[in-house]
Amino acid sequence: MRVYDWQAQQWRYLFEITRAIVARLDLDSVLDRALRYAVELVNGDAGLLALRARDGETFHFAARFGIEPALLPLFEPLLTEIPLAIATDRTPRWRFPELELKFAGIVRTQALRLRYVMAIPLIASERLSGIIYVFRPPRAAAFTLMDENALEGFAEHVALAIEHARLYEDAARRAQELEAVIEGSANGFFITDGAGRLQRMNRALEQLTAWTRQSAQDVSFTEILRWTDERGEPVTPPDFSQAGASSYSSDGYLKRRDGSRGAFVHITLSPQFDEAGRLFSIIGNVVDMTALREANELQTTFLAGISHDLKTPLALIRGYAETLRRPDVNWTRQTLDESLAVIEEEAEHLTQLVNALLDAAQLQRGQLPLQKNWIRVDELARKLVERFQAVHPEYTWQVEFPNDYPAVFADAPRIRQVLQNLLSNAVKYSPRHTTITVGGWSEPQRIGVVVRDQGGGVPPEEQARLFERFTRGRARHAQRSEGAGLGLYLCRAIVEQHGGKIWMENLPERGAAFYFTLPRPEETSDR
Repeated sequence: MRVYDWQAQQWRYLFEITRAIVARLDLDSVLDRALRYAVELVNGDAGLLALRARDGETFHFAARFGIEPALLPLFEPLLTEIPLAIATDRTPRWRFPELELKFAGIVRTQALRLRYVMAIPLIASERLSGIIYVFRPPRAAAFTLMDENALEGFAEHVALAIEHARLYEDAARRAQELEAVIEGSANGFFITDGAGRLQRMNRALEQLTAWTRQSAQDVSFTEILRWTDERGEPVTPPDFSQAGASSYSSDGYLKRRDGSRGAFVHITLSPQFDEAGRLFSIIGNVVDMTALREANELQTTFLAGISHDLKTPLALIRGYAETLRRPDVNWTRQTLDESLAVIEEEAEHLTQLVNALLDAAQLQRGQLPLQKNWIRVDELARKLVERFQAVHPEYTWQVEFPNDYPAVFADAPRIRQVLQNLLSNAVKYSPRHTTITVGGWSEPQRIGVVVRDQGGGVPPEEQARLFERFTRGRARHAQRSEGAGLGLYLCRAIVEQHGGKIWMENLPERGAAFYFTLPRPEETSDR
C-alpha cells in the first residue's frame, strides 16, 4: 500500500471513531467498532480488546474480532502480568514484557493459525485503561515500527471514545436510577420549562391531582397545581421570572382536576436559572401530609381527652376525700361506704388508664411480654360478665359458650384485658335496657370469641381505623366518652401477638359484633 493511501485510510478510521464519540454510541458498540478499525488499519487478521476494571488491577476481554467466543479462554494469559505504570511523558514507550513469549506458548499449545502479535495501550487520564491486541497469521509479515506508530495514534482516539462511552453509560444509568426513584416516590414530582409549562410528572402527582401526563403536557403548572389554605382561600405561587427568585414552600389542600378538595399537601417550588439569570425550569415537589396531619390531630385530641379523663376521677377522688375528712360532720356508715366505693371505682378507672398508656408505650418499643399458661377463656368471660352485671344491671347479659369449649395456651391477664375492653365498649356504645352477649365457638385449629351489642354500630368511615391508636368511636348512642382511644388498639396487639385475629362487623338487625380468634396447638387440640 502506498504511503498516501495508507495515511488516507488512517484518517478515515480516525474520522469514524470520532464520529462514534459524537454519536454517543453505547460502550459495547464503541469497543467493537474500535477493535475492527484497529485490526484493519494495520492489516491484521484478528484482534482482542482488554479493558481494565475501574476500581482494580484486573483485565477482561471486552471485544473480539476474528476470534470465536469459545477460543477466548485460550488467550487468558494475555490478561496477566500486565504492567500498569505509565510514564508521564510516555518515554520510554509502554511495553508488555515477554508478550511474544506468552503468545508463542498460546499458539504452540493450541495450534492456532496465528503467529504475530502487537499490544497497544489505551491510556486515558494518565492511566492504563485497556489494551488492543492485533494478530497476524504465519503467511503475513511481522508488525513494523510504522504499524506500531499508526496504531498508537489511533489508540489515543480509541481511549477517548471509550472514556466518553463510559461517561455516557454512567450518566444514562444514573438517569435511569433517578427516574426509578422519582417514579416510585410517594411524593408528587414535576418539571416545567422556562414558561412554567409542565414537561414531565410522576405517577404520584397524577394520583394527587387526577391529571394524566398526556393531558398535563405543556399546560401551565398553575392550572394543574391549585391549592387553598386552611380557610379555603386560593393560594397563588410567586412569579419566578425575576432573576434570583428563591424557592417557595406552602401548605394547603390540593384541588383535584374536577375541583374537588384533595389531600393536604406541602408544596415546594424551586426555580432554576441559567448563567445569564434566565429562568429555564421550575422543579416542584408535592408531599402528601394528610396522614401526618390526621395523626397530629388525633394526638391533640388524645391529649385533650386523656387530660379530661385523668382530671375527672382525680377531682371526684379529691372531692370525696375532702368531704369525708370534714371534722364538723359525723357521717353514717352507709354514706362512708358509698363515698369509699366511688373513690375505689374512680381509682380503678385511673389504674386502667395508666395501664393502657404503659402498654401502648411498650408496643411502641416492640415489647409486650406474654406469660402463657393453659386457660379457659369461657370461664374468664363468665367472671367478667358477673362483674359487669353487678355494676350495670340496666343491661341484659348473656353468656353463650358450648359445653365442650376447649382450653388454650395464652396469657390470662392479657386475654382478660381484651374481653374487658370489648365489654366496656359494648356498654359505652349501647343504649340502656338492651342485650350484650359474649359467646364463642371452636374449630380444629383455633377458638373464637364474639361480643355482640345492640347499639348503633360503627359508621363505615370509622371502621378502617377502628383498631388504630387514639381512635375513639362516635356512635350515636354512646353513654360515656371516656377513654384514651387505646382499647381496641391494645386488643389487636394482644390478639395478634398470640397469633390470632380480631375484627368487627355491623349486625344486619342492630348493633355490632367484635370477633377474635386464638390458635390451638395441634398436639393439644383435644385438651
